[in-house]
Amino acid sequence: MIKTIHTVAGVGDVRGVAASAVTGRLYVAYIDAFGTGMVYCLNIYDATILWNRSISPGVDRLAIKLNGQLLYVPTWEGGSADYINVLDANSGEIVRKVHFSNRSHDTLYPLSGPIFQETKANDGSSNYLYLIDPTEAYPVVPGSSTFSV
Repeated sequence: MIKTIHTVAGVGDVRGVAASAVTGRLYVAYIDAFGTGMVYCLNIYDATILWNRSISPGVDRLAIKLNGQLLYVPTWEGGSADYINVLDANSGEIVRKVHFSNRSHDTLYPLSGPIFQETKANDGSSNYLYLIDPTEAYPVVPGSSTFSV
């Protein structure tokens, strides 16, 4: 072992981790001991917690924009929210919600882009892997019009 980094207390279930080489920050989405969805931001250079926020209604595997400025945080497949939260990576504040389907699950942002969102909805909308335009607040849904924020 090289080093142990102490982060935040009360982590019950880590749902996802994202990091930015551009900003030197690590983000962890987790459920705390009380069942609340949370995300914290760690400065990887000095191991300090920059912020730790509750994200309603929940969290799942998050993704980060390539420039390190936005986080895409699903609201969790166990819930019924029909959107994902987009957070300012510097502050943890929600800057917009992207509406498309309920029970949002894992978000993927490959290096080649764009963002992909999976759901576990049981209304047929989970038959799609949603493409989210990172410059807009709209998902691209195959065979239908886009849903607005």
